[in-house]
Amino acid sequence: MLVATHVLHKQVGGVAWFIVLGLASLALATAVAFYLARRFTRPLVEAVEATEKIAGAISVSGSTSPPTTSLSWPSSGPPSTP
Repeated sequence: MLVATHVLHKQVGGVAWFIVLGLASLALATAVAFYLARRFTRPLVEAVEATEKIAGAISVSGSTSPPTTSLSWPSSGPPSTP
């Protein structure tokens, strides 16, 4: 338990400390947000690069069907289930 025993009669620099701590908090929040954004998007970027590499290899191998660029079902609809 903490008990304050000293009373400040002047609030010298109170606003300055508020501004400094606010800017420090903003900088820390920005750094954490940037780190998390990079951490979550890096696997997605790697997956896209791998997919593009595979699609390039398929088109180079002489396949007659072009690689698909969307995740939707073909015009014939979803595959039928037995």
